[in-house]
This record gives sequence, structure tokens and C-alpha cells, in this order.
Amino acid sequence: MINWTNITTPQQILAIPNDNSSGMFWAMTTYMIWIVLMLVFSIVNIEVAILASTFIALISSMLLAYIGLVAWENTLFFIGFLLFTILYIIWSSGKDK
Repeated sequence: MINWTNITTPQQILAIPNDNSSGMFWAMTTYMIWIVLMLVFSIVNIEVAILASTFIALISSMLLAYIGLVAWENTLFFIGFLLFTILYIIWSSGKDK
């Protein structure tokens, strides 16, 4: 149960969901947004979908990590996934020749 009388700043409003969900609320929200964006962008192309959704999730994860709502490991996941995807696209495009 949330005691709304103790909330006096905007930072506390953002921190309440994390306090009630063992710190996973904003991290899982970022991953869900990533998946939804990947499905939406997959209409164009799967490579475009992966790159665009990962970049948007990376930026939002960096913002949330800077605010202090998620751990930096979430940001590192998106950085690693983005680098892996770029390397795979480069490798697979050279294989087609």
C-alpha cells in the first residue's frame, strides 16, 4: 500500500513503482517498449526493426539509468545487442557477394 502523504517530490512519484516491485518496474517497462517497437517496425524490415527499436530502448534506458530508476546493466544489454546486430548485418552483407 502506498502512503501518498509522504510523496512530496516528482522523484518520489517515479521511485514508488520500483519500491513496490523490487526495482524491476522501469526495467521491464523498457523491455516491453523494446518488444512492441520491434513488432511495429518489423513491417518495414527486420533489420530496421531491430536497429531502430534497440536504439530507442537504449536512449530510454540511458535516461532511466541517469535518473537512477534502472541499473546500468540494462543499458549495457542494449549497447551489446546493438553492436551485435550491426556486426551481424555487416557480416551477412559481405556473405551475399
